[in-house]
Amino acid sequence: MKTKDSIMDKLLTTLLLLSGTAYAADPGDPREFTQTLQMNGGSAMLRFHSPQALNLRSPTERVYINYRINGSQIQVEELTETASQTDFEAQISGLNDGDRIEYYYTQVLDAQFAELPVDSGWFKYKVGEGFSKPAYPLTFTFGGRFRDRHEGEGRFDHYVAGYTSGTSYIATFKDWGDRLEMTVVTDDPTDNGDIRWSDHIGVPDPLNKQDVCYRAEFDKGGDMEQVNANTWRYVINDVKEGQLIDLEWTFKRASTDQQYYNDIFRIRIGEGRLSQERQHPYFSPGGDTTPNIIQDKQFLFAQHVVNIGGQEMKDFLAGKTLFDTDFGESNPDIALHAPQTKYDCIGDQPSPKQFIDFPQRARTPVTLANQLGPQFNNSSCFACHTNDGRGTPPEPGQPMQSMLLALSVAGTDAHGGPAPHPTYGSQLQDKSVNGGSGEGQASVTYQSITRNHIGGGTYTLRKPIYDWTLDSPINSGDILFSPRIAPQLTGMGLIDAISDATLLAFADPDDANGDGISGKANYVWDRQSQSMRLGKYGWKAGQPTVLQQTAKAAHEDMGVTNPIFGNGAEFSMEDLHKIESYVRHLAVPPNLEFFADEASQASKLRGKELFKEANCSGCHIPTMTTSPDFEVVSLRNQVIQPFSDFLLHDMGPELADKRPEYAATGYEWRTPPLWAIGHFAEVNGNARYLHDGRATSIEEAIMWHGGEAAASRDAFSAMSPSEREDLIAYTRFPFVDPVADGGPAVKTPSASIVSPTQGSQVQRDFDLTFTLRNWEMNVDGRHLHWFVDGVDQGERYDASTIAISGLSDGEHTIAVKLANADHQFVGGAQVNVKVGGDAPGPDPQPQGITKNADGSVTYSITLPSRMERVQLFVEKNGGSGYFWAPMLKADGVLQNGAQEAANSDGSYRYSITHPASHYAQVQTLRHRFYAYSPAAGQLFQPGPGDALGEVFNY
Repeated sequence: MKTKDSIMDKLLTTLLLLSGTAYAADPGDPREFTQTLQMNGGSAMLRFHSPQALNLRSPTERVYINYRINGSQIQVEELTETASQTDFEAQISGLNDGDRIEYYYTQVLDAQFAELPVDSGWFKYKVGEGFSKPAYPLTFTFGGRFRDRHEGEGRFDHYVAGYTSGTSYIATFKDWGDRLEMTVVTDDPTDNGDIRWSDHIGVPDPLNKQDVCYRAEFDKGGDMEQVNANTWRYVINDVKEGQLIDLEWTFKRASTDQQYYNDIFRIRIGEGRLSQERQHPYFSPGGDTTPNIIQDKQFLFAQHVVNIGGQEMKDFLAGKTLFDTDFGESNPDIALHAPQTKYDCIGDQPSPKQFIDFPQRARTPVTLANQLGPQFNNSSCFACHTNDGRGTPPEPGQPMQSMLLALSVAGTDAHGGPAPHPTYGSQLQDKSVNGGSGEGQASVTYQSITRNHIGGGTYTLRKPIYDWTLDSPINSGDILFSPRIAPQLTGMGLIDAISDATLLAFADPDDANGDGISGKANYVWDRQSQSMRLGKYGWKAGQPTVLQQTAKAAHEDMGVTNPIFGNGAEFSMEDLHKIESYVRHLAVPPNLEFFADEASQASKLRGKELFKEANCSGCHIPTMTTSPDFEVVSLRNQVIQPFSDFLLHDMGPELADKRPEYAATGYEWRTPPLWAIGHFAEVNGNARYLHDGRATSIEEAIMWHGGEAAASRDAFSAMSPSEREDLIAYTRFPFVDPVADGGPAVKTPSASIVSPTQGSQVQRDFDLTFTLRNWEMNVDGRHLHWFVDGVDQGERYDASTIAISGLSDGEHTIAVKLANADHQFVGGAQVNVKVGGDAPGPDPQPQGITKNADGSVTYSITLPSRMERVQLFVEKNGGSGYFWAPMLKADGVLQNGAQEAANSDGSYRYSITHPASHYAQVQTLRHRFYAYSPAAGQLFQPGPGDALGEVFNY
């Protein structure tokens, strides 16, 4: 790689910035390539020609073809160089008539500071028919906002001072296939409009790990034609299909004489859209909405979708103004949260970062200081969602700042939702406008629990313990409460754009497919339509739309009334729609880490397969497509990678909050999306996971999983330490190819320990009983090891019971691990038990399972008092199938033919009968009950957590 003289480079750029409104082709630009595909029998010969680099431009070093055939995985192949730095070719064999070939080129230029990969547009070819050609002209429109500096420099990612008005524009492109026309209309009158394109510098540090900045240096450009005070035009001629045009504009705002820069917009001729820096789908979890390089990582979640509409950009900035304003402050000079980049980069490339204390606030055009409260949790949206990220639980003993306690009492409201407390409402508001402590105070401390992984190594869990006081002397034991941190807001509009039918296709409330996962929908009350709708937002999917979630947060978190909540107008409906537009258009950041850090790609690709094998994708659905008729055009038809089904799942007793929310039980939570979770620490200064932020790492978050996720948790725990590292590396920034990665999850082998149950007390000698799923002992060398406190005790080939003996007093970890013929552990389970100490608790309540003469099966249980909810879980054939049967809902309604009978001693018997059709090809059954009442709390029979009853031979 050669080094070019920076003075000559600047001279070249200056000479090329010729005055005019149109540009013609340059024979010395290697980026203006041509390509051909020629069939010869069953082979396709592809030829790529790049012009010889002239005038100090960057020559072509290598060319790759990225292709898929008939929707298969993308394959990458380097082309053979047939003429130095100009001509390259490759051959694809094994093709048949009708095969579809989709491909793009990656042209690697020997740029000034680093190799610069330039992706072409996609080409689509069908054997026997030829190329698919676009129907020119292709017209598309989008909005943009002014920037203080260029992309890649310090003051690019934040919002300019005075962003609240007059700092946006609308751009319209018309792609004719051989020329690109553009028109830009700015909000305010502007002067000195110019355009630059064709970056030739390269960025060696796209993850911004160094203390320098690199910005694009363009070697083409010119003055734009000014049509009127706000309108500018330009034409780039002699372009070629598939060519990347990466351009930016510069304008001077006439009213302030302030010069502004803009995004680098990437258009590939023939695609008719704004596109991303890299064409591979791994780069773009938000589809076409995905932004590009974001240098200042604190603003990763604060960017708008790149294809935002023009009017939507105005609404977005107006909504951001409301979102950022502190409504507890009456002085508009200090009431706006407007953080700026802490460093600047100006000068020769590379430019050292100059750390400057920029003002952190700018003037806001709105204040609502007299409309806050009287009780509230925070005085701005920004205060909980700092930089649009997630909240943080307080340090032990400290008050909550971006975390709250949701409250309710037993029963439901008129629509089946949580019944608010008659005094404190639906959440504890811990601040008041008079500076007092509001309705009360809550704090949290943590108990550390260290356990052993099945596959070796240890992990630590932080169990939260909450302490809270109320300002009125009532019995706090009557209150159901749920601690929750504020979630990150990235991708909220894309979630809104997913159709109900798409999400309901993932629902399997009775586990009809027998995979142990029974996601269900939460139908909630929509206050605007006055009807029940599918819930999508909140930790239990308790709100149906971004608008209603926004209105609820304004009223409950800030005490600001509005037409949807509070029957007031401190926020008007127009205000709510502005904030809705802001939240809807917050973008999911790109997966730049995969491409910028090639050394870790192999680890992440291994993690991708382990994620699938452990069936994490059973709930964290990798990809889906948004609705084609959603009301926001920029969010329509987007192929996205949220890694969620947005449905409810039983996550086991350790994560349970005991607080129902519509159809969500106290054990169930909505699957949170995983996109961009690896950026939490960069955006918020720390990484906290799960609904209450208890987990400080992805590993801990996984190990808190239970219930339907217990098998996946144990599969992860049974992996080797290096495999767990690979899976975590992948989960931080997950990715898929939506075209090729749509297959079902691989069934992973797993074990379940029947007895003893988690946390139970045992004798020094006892029998360990377990069952296996997707695993047959002594087949192809399969066997099992058992461990006591991490020490291997031996192996077995044919056992479901192992005698454990000679334990000392205290706590012990007992584990079983499944090993294949290569002596690799591929699954397992573990349980923590205690020897000595307090006497064992009472025996499980009487329960039974009976096969009737007609082949039906009756399940029954006697419980000490009347319950509010009862559910039955049944395992078939040692784990090859499962189903859930809700028996009693929170409103006291029996379901699925269940029966309730009162006994003379005050206990109640619950029973349910399933027809013989449920048990085709069933040999064995095991079951457990979940029950709840305010008096009895949560009951798990036959034992805590995921324990199952004895095997019943059908």
